[in-house]
Amino acid sequence: CFPAKKTSGILFNFFVFFKILPKKTDAIYLSGCSMLPSALLLSRIKKVPLIFHEFNHNPWIEKNNFVYDFLAKQSIKHADKVIVPTEFIKKKITEIIGEKKLNEKIFVIQNFIDLHEFPFAKQKKSNNIVFVGRIVKHKGIDLLIEAFEKISKDFPEWKLKIFGQVQDKKLFEKIS
Repeated sequence: CFPAKKTSGILFNFFVFFKILPKKTDAIYLSGCSMLPSALLLSRIKKVPLIFHEFNHNPWIEKNNFVYDFLAKQSIKHADKVIVPTEFIKKKITEIIGEKKLNEKIFVIQNFIDLHEFPFAKQKKSNNIVFVGRIVKHKGIDLLIEAFEKISKDFPEWKLKIFGQVQDKKLFEKIS
């Protein structure tokens, strides 16, 4: 149903709009804000709810670019329901947009892994706690280190291993 070549921008919005317009639709799910024009128009024409899934941290943590930041804020404002991955992002969105009603329409659904889908071989206990992710404050790595420092006194055989790209050099210097 979608073109084979990578397409973006307003032309892709038109393509999606006309492709979905004749189809029966109970809701419009918007994952990422670049498709807001077609998603918003479809939800209004079809009189169905617009659900926006904000999986990104921009512009809530750091500025990206004017167009993206504008679309992200408009997506939040115009959506009937909003899904975010963390309480931190929910708090940042409500602070930046400043509407108290937002709290009622934003739902936190954390990313997860279904461990039944990934059978792991039995391994012997290694006493390692591993963090894998970008080294940025909103990932909570400073809290992980603080908590580990407290419990390591009672469990000195345990080790904390951190793997990831450093994106916040000040935080990295503080925690290393």
